[in-house]
Amino acid sequence: KLFVTKVLSWGNVGLKSINFYSCTNLTSIAGDSSGLSLVTTFVDVFRGCSKLASIPSGIFDKCINTTNFSGTFDSCVLVALIPSGLFDGNINVITFSYTFYGCTGLLSIPIGIFRYNINVSSFVYCFYNCNKITSIPPELFDKNVLVTNFTGTFRLCSQLALIPSGLFDGNINVTTFWGTFISCVSITSIPPGLFNHNTLVTNFSWTFYN
Repeated sequence: KLFVTKVLSWGNVGLKSINFYSCTNLTSIAGDSSGLSLVTTFVDVFRGCSKLASIPSGIFDKCINTTNFSGTFDSCVLVALIPSGLFDGNINVITFSYTFYGCTGLLSIPIGIFRYNINVSSFVYCFYNCNKITSIPPELFDKNVLVTNFTGTFRLCSQLALIPSGLFDGNINVTTFWGTFISCVSITSIPPGLFNHNTLVTNFSWTFYN
């Protein structure tokens, strides 16, 4: 794996799985998703690819059967931008846990990045330690009605300065906000009524710790 530096094409044979976990010299990946249409899970696929600098905008476009993006870009420290519409074609996804965990070079979260992922139940540690992010799009989770778990979603986002009013208004099935904003040391206030619509929550432990 140490010698893989580029993926030029995914081919057209219908791959069912791929794995580039800890390919530390991988610098670029192909964007055409035709060969990935049968892939159902992208768990840890690019985790630890510390030289991967960008995510192609169309890489998941045809992956309509995918259900899991857990840890997909975990610790891809050079990735600065998430392409707009990256997950638009993935309506069957149920988890974005750890997806961008430790992406310390990430500068922002695109507006509407999860707008078509209506079946998602978990954003556990999704943006953990993305410490260059300064803001959250106000409508980031509006369409994710089935989400139950926001554990550590923005934990250690140390430059995050503002929580948008109404950020969780659409998440009427959420049950836990454990550690959602742990160590978000730049936040100076909590919007009034932030959790007014989250009537099923049983766990607010450590939500704003530190």
